[in-house]
Amino acid sequence: EPGQSLTALAGLEAALVDVRTDFALGGALVRQLEQIQKRVYAVRHPHRGEMARVDLVQREVAVSPLLLPEHVEHLIWEPLAGAIEPPPAQWRRSSPTRLRWIHADRTQRDLLPSRYRHRTIHLRHAPNVPARWLSDVHLALLRELTLGPGTMAELGRSTGVDDRMLAHALATLFHGNAITTTPERAGPALGVPDSREGEASRTTDPQPLPPGGGDLTAPAPLGLR
Repeated sequence: EPGQSLTALAGLEAALVDVRTDFALGGALVRQLEQIQKRVYAVRHPHRGEMARVDLVQREVAVSPLLLPEHVEHLIWEPLAGAIEPPPAQWRRSSPTRLRWIHADRTQRDLLPSRYRHRTIHLRHAPNVPARWLSDVHLALLRELTLGPGTMAELGRSTGVDDRMLAHALATLFHGNAITTTPERAGPALGVPDSREGEASRTTDPQPLPPGGGDLTAPAPLGLR
């Protein structure tokens, strides 16, 4: 019926606005990665008040339903101290890692730190995002890194993934806190499914990224949990 169709379209539009907002907020986190400290921040709009709460201690984010993508560039990050009131219960919940992942996975900008291009890359742990967010390339890289650390060049040879796709996928894994170039921060091996027998070899069929330039700000619904 027309009424049901309009309701469904309104719900889809709201979900896409949320994803675009998370993409923009994740971009703000990525840009400030070296500047912000491990604290709790009230993220305020100059004329609209607090629009998000970013807790880098508990690794939690609360986002006001009134926050829109176009607001994000105007936000002011104010560190909080002392007794901190919790954000409103009706605000959407996420995490800094999920927001950074959403941005890194959908931008066409190169977000891979330069050290990852020449240093040995180690696996820390599985990305702190829903498994359904992982592409075939992410899974291939995680599988390779369970076999042992490797350089970007070695990972490219073993997976057959071209440099652009490889850098993009590694950047997403970096912002998902899954990889490191510091051996002391490496974690135990993960049980990534693998059907190979005998001595492990580094092979996979990579999945190409969607074509087109610019940032991909309207993906399929993510089903945040």
